[in-house]
Amino acid sequence: MKKSIVLLLGLALTAMACAQIKSPKPPEKVYYMDTSVNVVKYTEPGLTFGPTSLRVILGKKTSETFGYEGMLGFGVRNAQTQYTATDGTTTAVTGEINNLYGLYIKARKGLGKELEIFGRMGMASGERTLNTYPTGLSESDNKFLGFSYGIGAKAAIEKDMSVQFDYMSYYHKGLTAIDAFSLGLSIDY
Repeated sequence: MKKSIVLLLGLALTAMACAQIKSPKPPEKVYYMDTSVNVVKYTEPGLTFGPTSLRVILGKKTSETFGYEGMLGFGVRNAQTQYTATDGTTTAVTGEINNLYGLYIKARKGLGKELEIFGRMGMASGERTLNTYPTGLSESDNKFLGFSYGIGAKAAIEKDMSVQFDYMSYYHKGLTAIDAFSLGLSIDY
């Protein structure tokens, strides 16, 4: 499933790049800021929890279809779960995503004046913390860095303001994954 999403996102980015070569038209508003609430799903063997984070993205539109972004996120609510060790014992664990950082290339396509779809590709880094580290979990696994991608849509509610929804995969390596669904507000300036 994730490979299919990455392949489709790559094809969409390529198609948009080809379209841009044909007609490079500069956007009216160059900079934007997105603020959103992320419902995160963190999974690794024996452990799954769903904390909440706040994310801010600052971006610059380089053309009608492309731009780049910087992302900063931080945890606003931790989540409690049960960790199941390989020997079958369970331990109560509280987890949180403390921070997220990322750099992205963004491709977007307008579907009329009020609706836009987009895709992101880049790198993300961050840190998770747990209140306890039973056998099988380690503090050395708290930090992560890896390929990140996402897809989403935004709908205009005012001239320079939009509501945005997206799915992001911040990290995926082996059996460890950090994914999030986000809902927020985007302002062009």
